Parts: sequence; structure tokens; C-alpha cells
Amino acid sequence: MREYEVTITETLEMTIAVEAESREEAQQIASDNWKNGDYNLKQVKNK
Repeated sequence: MREYEVTITETLEMTIAVEAESREEAQQIASDNWKNGDYNLKQVKNK
């Protein structure tokens, strides 16, 4: 029997409230917070 490598992709999403002056600023703040590890999507249940 042969061995094969298989890729599994998991997609999680989470909606958060961000206080900002614009949508663009809110997206930047959320992106920065994500990079800093402020959000844990593994705690979010898949829908």
C-alpha cells in the first residue's frame, strides 16, 4: 500500500465589534489585533 500526503483546510470566521473612525481603520485594527494574537478562533463553534 502506498502513502499519500493530503492537505486538510479548515476555515473559521468570527465577527467582532471594533471602535474606529472608518471601516478601513476598523479592518486595520482588527488585522493588527489578529496578528498580536488577541483573537482565538478555535473557541468559535463552526456554523
